[in-house]
Amino acid sequence: MVKISELSEDDEKDFRFAEHQLGVIDTKANNVLMVDSVLIVISSLGLIFSPDADVTIRGLMIGATIFVLASVGLCLRTIWTSWATDEGDISMVVKIRNRKTNFLHASLVVLAIALGLFVMTFVLDYLNHL
Repeated sequence: MVKISELSEDDEKDFRFAEHQLGVIDTKANNVLMVDSVLIVISSLGLIFSPDADVTIRGLMIGATIFVLASVGLCLRTIWTSWATDEGDISMVVKIRNRKTNFLHASLVVLAIALGLFVMTFVLDYLNHL
């Protein structure tokens, strides 16, 4: 195993590329967190200002909120700082990148489920008011 401080020029380029990918993953996770924040506000307002909504709509809204909170948790795990130390090598950075990517993908899937529940909530609410 070659220490990061002892990398050849080509290996250092590979290391910098992997390091850049980690930054991209963190940026995407931060963007998902912003969407999650907006959805939390929407769901909170929906639950506060629709106390007369039927049980199905409130249940969908609560379910969507739970999925949004799960997405937040996965994103927080994505942006959790992991350091590749001088004792590591490029494979360590790649492992960190892969782990962060998996958490980001899981967060996006959970967010998609939450968005689906929100859409169902709004459609049902609209149909109830016809």
